[in-house]
Amino acid sequence: MNKKFWEDILKYCRTDIAFTSVENVETKAQKNYMPTFFFAETLKYFYLTFSHHQNTFSFDDYIFNTEAHQFRRDHFDKEIAKQRLGIHK
Repeated sequence: MNKKFWEDILKYCRTDIAFTSVENVETKAQKNYMPTFFFAETLKYFYLTFSHHQNTFSFDDYIFNTEAHQFRRDHFDKEIAKQRLGIHK
């Protein structure tokens, strides 16, 4: 699915100078700007997806939030997380 997603980004969102969004999914008309999250999130997800089998990144050592920010597992304190999330079990 990610391979198809990447191919569609290249086909419908790539311009001569950057990447953009699609304004209308039926016509594939492009918008005239690049979203700020494109590099920070979209390309990071692709890197994580396509580098998984190359052993260039230790996925077992990190956890990711919804914006693909990585956090080392050995720096993650479960008790502090429970406290901050209001989980008192």
